[in-house]
Amino acid sequence: RLIAELNKEQEAFIAGKTNEKGEAVAPWVGAPNEDALREEILALST
Repeated sequence: RLIAELNKEQEAFIAGKTNEKGEAVAPWVGAPNEDALREEILALST
């Protein structure tokens, strides 16, 4: 029963994600320490 509920919830989540039409947003956008977080995240890729 729990698995069925989780599967139903997951399907609803996936369906909601595919219907969203929005621009991609960087993960640091909206964070209180946006500048510092941006630098830390970008530093991971170097």
